[in-house]
Amino acid sequence: MTRKNKTWRGVLIMVLTCSVLGSLQGMLFGEWAHINELESLDYLMISINLNFSSFTVGYLLVNLTLGTGYILGELPNSLIKRQLKIAPGQHGKKTIGKLFLVIDHLDSVIFSLVLLVILFNISWALFFM
Repeated sequence: MTRKNKTWRGVLIMVLTCSVLGSLQGMLFGEWAHINELESLDYLMISINLNFSSFTVGYLLVNLTLGTGYILGELPNSLIKRQLKIAPGQHGKKTIGKLFLVIDHLDSVIFSLVLLVILFNISWALFFM
């Protein structure tokens, strides 16, 4: 049985799951987190900037962005590995393998954070605290 690493089904599942779970998180705990000053982002302000006034919408938008950023962050690394004839799910050999192993763990996280900063005008300081 062969398995494709990158599929449209995976993209949809990642983005939809992040969005739905983010919405539920905002709906169930958003106001509580806000009142108790436990938020790392101002989710309510994110939704108000788009003419909504809802924790659910703020959490949905942030998690939609993180899910989308995660998927998009994977693509350049995968493209480079395919060009170097490195099989899906593999990292390569020797030094290049170690480099791709590190990149595989960081690329999506970095891209997701950059997307958050750009789309929601979040300070970089938040990520370095």
